[in-house]
Amino acid sequence: MSERMSRWKYVVHSYLEDDGKYKFGLAVYSRFPLTDAHSVKFSSRQNSSMYVDVNIEGKKIRLFNNHLQSTQFTGNDKKELISGDVEAAAKKVGNKLRESYKVRAFQADTISALVKLSPHPVIVVGDFNDTPASYVVNVIRGDMSDSFRERGQGYGYTYTDLFKLFRIDYVLHSKDIETIDYESPPVVWSDHKPVVVKLQIR
Repeated sequence: MSERMSRWKYVVHSYLEDDGKYKFGLAVYSRFPLTDAHSVKFSSRQNSSMYVDVNIEGKKIRLFNNHLQSTQFTGNDKKELISGDVEAAAKKVGNKLRESYKVRAFQADTISALVKLSPHPVIVVGDFNDTPASYVVNVIRGDMSDSFRERGQGYGYTYTDLFKLFRIDYVLHSKDIETIDYESPPVVWSDHKPVVVKLQIR
């Protein structure tokens, strides 16, 4: 992976420090110059956002990269729902979902406000940990376009656990940008499928 990433000339990182060590973070790799990078920290030690201006042949695009609060749904939770005390497991999972939803909603409001302040066209990407119909996705998307809706096909799940039911990773963009191609190949790099999108400035 590091060899592949070394091909990109411009790199910006945003790290989260945990107990004195860098364990979590976001990065943008680009073949175009990157300027004015900012980190957006949340109360969770494992989640953050960042934005940076990408200079594309004289035009600036503000790119937001995000990793929002997860549901904290574990393998044990799944086992308990299937074969354990279903009522107790469902209550436990329900509590996790409610709490994570509250955290993500605050994060989404923060990102939405920053997007609206951008003086440039915007691309917003990342792991939102929520579904297309959720408050989180809708408040961040606002009047932007969803690349999957423009060029995706099929059900479009990106999270490979939980029976492959959920699309929780997104590429959104301003109306003065268009999606030319969308792909989410079934490669096993993590519990998420990658999202590969070709965009064009109108």
